[in-house]
Amino acid sequence: MNKRRLTKQQQNRINAKQNENLILANGSEQNQGLLIASYGKYADILTANNQIVRCTLRQNLPALVVGDEIIWQAEQAGLSVVTALIPRKSELFRINYQQEKKLIAANLNQAIIVMAVQPDFSEFVLDSYLAAMALCNLKAMVVFNKIDLLNSQQLEILHQRAKLYKEIGYEVYYLSCILEQGLSGLKTKLLDNISAFIGPSGVGKSTLIKQFVPEESIVLGVISEATNLGRHTTTTSHLYRLQTGGVLIDSPGIRGFGLGKLARQQLYHCFIDIKPYKDLCKFRNCEHESEPDCALQQAVKTGKISLSRLNSFKKLMAAE
Repeated sequence: MNKRRLTKQQQNRINAKQNENLILANGSEQNQGLLIASYGKYADILTANNQIVRCTLRQNLPALVVGDEIIWQAEQAGLSVVTALIPRKSELFRINYQQEKKLIAANLNQAIIVMAVQPDFSEFVLDSYLAAMALCNLKAMVVFNKIDLLNSQQLEILHQRAKLYKEIGYEVYYLSCILEQGLSGLKTKLLDNISAFIGPSGVGKSTLIKQFVPEESIVLGVISEATNLGRHTTTTSHLYRLQTGGVLIDSPGIRGFGLGKLARQQLYHCFIDIKPYKDLCKFRNCEHESEPDCALQQAVKTGKISLSRLNSFKKLMAAE
């Protein structure tokens, strides 16, 4: 059943109550914690002394997500309670078909987009994830996982396909958990950062995270032989702490990261290689097909923009 949407007045009352709770918490013995997993009316909270406490959620709270910094207190009945949400610094979200923002995680500063090389990845899916991270104002890195499944010729083709993302300015990593290849390079980027691993189901996000937090119990999945697609082994986001410093967030697999119906000007800002050309076409309503003096088509001809990136841009533009 869909949740009833709050009116603006109801949301304002909730926000006011949140501020009241924060003021009360600042003058009491309530504790600050980090939400590491959520289960409906309950949440697991990581305390300041690295203990995990199961808490109920006070009814006047907004929807909480992994990564939220909260205020909690112990109750005499034995079960602790989350009483307030500390304002978020950032949000990882997607837009659903009803144009509603669905939060996935909070307070992170970078996203690791994981693509499996077998089954073959889609440039459009990768471009959609990159655009979504730009919409969230998050730094994005690209990981091509399971490279042990490729022969030398296939690996060379992968490097050629990934070259354009490096040229655009994204950091690209080639990983294999079986061969333990590429892990150390990525690990240095995780230290002292709050990172979310995102990508379609079955690309190996949970397996990768297990390499960095081997002490944690993480459910690992397999690829369906019938569909050649991943199965959802991570059904809810979960947060893990690196012993060497840093936080990892494992998110459920999402085959398409929704952007909703973005305005055209917003979409330009989500493609860092296309953004410089947004005002250079002859016609303001240019569809970048066969119009005269199309700046994007000219950029493709001169090699400044790749055709695959332009095709992804136009496909997302058609959804506006």
